[in-house]
Amino acid sequence: MKQLNYQEVLDTDKQVPLVWLVIIMSCIPFAIYQSEGLAEISAWFMPTQLTQLLEPLNTWKLWSPTFVHYTFPHLLTNITLWWLFAGKIERESRIELFVIFTLIATCANLSQWYMTGPKFGGLSGVVYGLMGYLTVHYYVGNKKKYHIDPALVILMLALIPLSFSDMLGKLSIYAHIGGLISGCLLAFAHLSFYSRYKTH
Repeated sequence: MKQLNYQEVLDTDKQVPLVWLVIIMSCIPFAIYQSEGLAEISAWFMPTQLTQLLEPLNTWKLWSPTFVHYTFPHLLTNITLWWLFAGKIERESRIELFVIFTLIATCANLSQWYMTGPKFGGLSGVVYGLMGYLTVHYYVGNKKKYHIDPALVILMLALIPLSFSDMLGKLSIYAHIGGLISGCLLAFAHLSFYSRYKTH
């Protein structure tokens, strides 16, 4: 059996500071919620009126629900998938990850807000978006480094229709769908831009 090289692990971690920043940011509201209760993280939710996001002190709330989790399994699942998916992208380009994280989170959160109101949270909308982004790049753009286990992709896609039932509890279904669609569209846009850039 190959011995674990801790230096290699540390070197890999240094390559993905944005991945770890999001993980830390996701743990903060969870720790506050567990110790102080829901009221203490109410400021992390989106406002009831979308126009309030235009106010300078409220703009951050467009993305803050992404970091809110209510249970440890919810948090652990999301940060594990985030680490798996986002790490592939940040090792290629940190700017690319930052841009698509911001855009996917915006689409996912607005989708869920529009359908259910402001009381929701979770990184899963972004996770679904990254899954779509990586899958399109792998199959359409032939980017081998963006490979994801097909069984994981099928499982995550299967969970979307199941989420409309009560079998899985209350989930941010529309954030998942909005994130997935935006991630796929961003991948196609990126591939289109790259192909045009190469021809000039």
